[in-house]
Amino acid sequence: MITSYQEFALLLMLSAVVGAIAVRLRQPLLMAYIIVGILVGPSVFGWVGAHDQIDLLAQIGITVLLFVVGLKLDLRHVRQIGPVALATGLGQLGFTILFGFFIILALGRGWLDALYVAVALTFSSTIIIVKLLSDKRELESLHGRIAVGFLIVQDLAVVIAMMVMSGLGGIGGEAVSGLTLTLNLLARLGGAAILLFILMRFVLPRVVDTLVFGLGRYGARLAQKLRERGMRVLGVDFDPEVIKALQLTGLDARFGDCEASDFVESLPLAGVPWVVSSLPGTAANHALLHALSEHHFSGRIAMVARHEAEAQALNGLPNVEVILPINQAADFAALDIAARIAIAETAEVTKDKESS
Repeated sequence: MITSYQEFALLLMLSAVVGAIAVRLRQPLLMAYIIVGILVGPSVFGWVGAHDQIDLLAQIGITVLLFVVGLKLDLRHVRQIGPVALATGLGQLGFTILFGFFIILALGRGWLDALYVAVALTFSSTIIIVKLLSDKRELESLHGRIAVGFLIVQDLAVVIAMMVMSGLGGIGGEAVSGLTLTLNLLARLGGAAILLFILMRFVLPRVVDTLVFGLGRYGARLAQKLRERGMRVLGVDFDPEVIKALQLTGLDARFGDCEASDFVESLPLAGVPWVVSSLPGTAANHALLHALSEHHFSGRIAMVARHEAEAQALNGLPNVEVILPINQAADFAALDIAARIAIAETAEVTKDKESS
């Protein structure tokens, strides 16, 4: 007799084989897994016997998938394409609910049943669509952002619809008055609005003003001084000891390879006005610039050069401003010394006039 553990192992092996075939054929993995579920389920071969354990595993899998999708989503994207998302999302909801309601009524169902079915017809699978976009690396594209905004509008609408529908159930049974139903719905919607405000105000991360790649002596000091001036700075470096030391000072810093495209994708690039790179070497800056362009970064980029030759090499890069600390330090020192000399000369002239 096959145990539950052996059944899980066989299912995972079969899923891996079918998934590999789907990847080879350039088909979505989710479709492969759905096909495996249909084949091993009671509709075809009926190989699954541990139904409760499989159900628990499926729920855990959906939870983990939602978590991963949440890590990929950036709500600032939704704000950028908010009007388009609202127009498409609400337009589709209204169109589908209206026509679905009259179609169900024409089939002889009651108005409450027709409303339930019409609302149910409007919603798409956020999990599947976002996962497919993520696998294809299209979450950052224009159509990916519009799709995500569209889905978030739908998800918010379904929460409101569930509140309203649960209240309308009382009308069907004539259990509540219209005033009681209205007050109940207003209380629920008010609670949801307060919860959403708290989430947006205190839980979701704030927008970053500047990303600093490379936290050596220059990069770390630059990040600290920007933070002292009220800027929201995120620093990135490949040295874990440097990250730990800067985090103890209160600076928001992350450990990672600045040249790795996957890591750069995980950073909050959307809406960041400035990226500053103090990475050593032209090759590292080239790799970072390629990763930023690959993920459609639209802000301004500044790169630190150690010497004139490196500055000339960086000047040839598109949309890059070059910072040459040696020249800037010399220029600042010259201005400071000149100002001190002028102040001393003015003080000497004033002293001579007073003495005379």
